[in-house]
Amino acid sequence: MFIYKFKITLSNTILKIKSSIYKNKIIYRTICFIILFISVVFFARHPLLYASIRIDQRIAVHRFNIAAHRFDNMPRENMINDFEHLMTVLEENWPFFNLSISANGVDVRELAEDMRLLLHDPSTPIDNPLDFLDLLHEHFFSPIGQLGHLSMIRNHEAFFDARSTVNWQMQNGFTSRFNKYYYELYTRPESVMFYRRLRDTGRNVPAQVSLRPAMEFDILEAESTAYIRINRMMQILEDIPSPIDSSMTHYEKRMLDFTQDIQGFDHLIIDLRGNRGGRTTHFDTFIMPHLLPSSIQLHAYVFYMDGVYANLAREMFDATHRFILDRSFGINEMHLHNIKRETHYIEPLPYLDENIGLSYMFNSVYRINSWHHRFGVRHQAMNTSHFNGKMWLLTDEFTASAAEGAAAILKYNNIVTVVGEPTWGVMGVSYEPVIFNISLPNTGIIVRFDVAYYTDPYGRPLQGYGIQPHYPNRPGMDALETVLAMIEEGRE
Repeated sequence: MFIYKFKITLSNTILKIKSSIYKNKIIYRTICFIILFISVVFFARHPLLYASIRIDQRIAVHRFNIAAHRFDNMPRENMINDFEHLMTVLEENWPFFNLSISANGVDVRELAEDMRLLLHDPSTPIDNPLDFLDLLHEHFFSPIGQLGHLSMIRNHEAFFDARSTVNWQMQNGFTSRFNKYYYELYTRPESVMFYRRLRDTGRNVPAQVSLRPAMEFDILEAESTAYIRINRMMQILEDIPSPIDSSMTHYEKRMLDFTQDIQGFDHLIIDLRGNRGGRTTHFDTFIMPHLLPSSIQLHAYVFYMDGVYANLAREMFDATHRFILDRSFGINEMHLHNIKRETHYIEPLPYLDENIGLSYMFNSVYRINSWHHRFGVRHQAMNTSHFNGKMWLLTDEFTASAAEGAAAILKYNNIVTVVGEPTWGVMGVSYEPVIFNISLPNTGIIVRFDVAYYTDPYGRPLQGYGIQPHYPNRPGMDALETVLAMIEEGRE
């Protein structure tokens, strides 16, 4: 009886305490915070909580130690196998073997045979993977000239910057299959080991970093001739907020002010010389829209082979734009089947090379909208007027990649007159992933290459030959001097 009364009394006391706590929110929240704090401290110190993490860390350290041992004691056979792996990947995914012959006069397969002879020759000095990197660069990659963006990462900063980026993406929830692939790639012990040794031995190739600002503005002749130099193709996120108007980026504000200042000018010169590319988003969004009276576009086809890496890149595309080439009709007749197996027919592509081994195709449109065709209250409030004068575009042999895409869309829409030298010939004109990275199995060297083969609406390749100028440089003059002379002659 006594025990029963004690239980009832205790129960009532607990209920009263709970009731008073609930009524007093400050006490209630304080008690909850104390409980939470004690739990965090307890579990943070609990040896079982992070056991799996510690195991993963030990495995990572063990794998890295193995990679270091293999690096220091790597037999020549492993490096030979890496080269054979690279050639297999290229044969299945890189559609530029024929184009390299016609555009550059370089037979990649013959280069590969020469590399094999060097690798199997005992007198060729290959004591470690860094020697292998130098040999690859000199005798294989350099003669190709980065056609199809084929190149190696030879700068440790570029590797570790990319590694930091993919780590940030994974930690912030960007866990697509594409990001997961790159996370695994840039955290491979073999690759991390290789680029650490590249850094520590001083054999690193410095990154080509321009000390010039991304854009430069000038008035060459008052009320007549204006000048814009675009030194690199920025991503929008690279641009800092404008100190004058925080709702705009720095170069967006400068571009807006400059275009308003040059209203009524007769000529605008846009200089892309030395611009090795990057991303077109800044150019498309904040530069050209201020100058265009209406939207423009460049229609292209993007073809892929049926390789593992080409297929992984294709997964980033909208599936409704995916077509499978039906070879029973011949590739140039372009009878296609999409994923629903509905038959389509588009205009023949008479200049498309049938012998590349292409299997898939996408329609691709590179588009730049004018401000008058953009959406958003802020864009409409700018009330930007387009440039009414004549526009000139300067190019040279170092105008490459995304800068070539910019030159192409402006030239083929008759927006500019191109003056200077043919561009490099490694154009990228689309937003989809076209450049793929792999890590060679033994050495860990990162190799980059295009998996996308671009053509114009007639099947002519947009890579390899470069954008040809309307007018070449005059004897003894550079592109800018040539344009200024032409402008002066036009007044006479």
